[in-house]
Amino acid sequence: VFQYLQEEEGTPRFLYLSAGVERLHGLSRQVVLDDIGALYQQIDPGQISDLREAVVVSEKNLTDLQMDLHVRHAGGQWRWLKVRARPQQKVAGRAVWDGVVSDVTSHKQAEDEVRKSAARYRELFEANPHPMWVYNLESLAFLAVNDAAISHYGYSRDEFLAMTIRDIRPPEDVPKLLENISKVSLSLIHISEPTRPY
Repeated sequence: VFQYLQEEEGTPRFLYLSAGVERLHGLSRQVVLDDIGALYQQIDPGQISDLREAVVVSEKNLTDLQMDLHVRHAGGQWRWLKVRARPQQKVAGRAVWDGVVSDVTSHKQAEDEVRKSAARYRELFEANPHPMWVYNLESLAFLAVNDAAISHYGYSRDEFLAMTIRDIRPPEDVPKLLENISKVSLSLIHISEPTRPY
């Protein structure tokens, strides 16, 4: 928890800082109160200009400041910290922010794992030698197809995405297809034995 002031000449300083700074940054509360630069030095250099711009915009418009900062803890490990602060005009016409900082490292790591998993899945989907597709259970419209499906059926990707799964099935197979689909409650990925194009 903190209270932060941007001086008229642009120099930032904390008016209040809770002891939580020691857990989040590995710096003593007094060190940061005496020299806010010690805290700024931990922030990923690539984010400093974005942070300064966000502060300027927040002060000018008196809008909330919210930003995820990649910070190197005094112990050496990198963490993600979410900063949320609300400005108020209080001191000599300057904005004072009341805010809170929380550690969102585990959340960011989970998001990264989801992205990596999605990328791995997409790679497996696209590179699979068997025709594969994703379709919507309600409309039966194709949502995605892989290169093997395009090669096997002879349609372009755009043509596929303008079609439904019924369009690649022989007419006599459609009733059974619809019966099978009616038993499923969610959209699915269908990996098929290739059917003959017609």
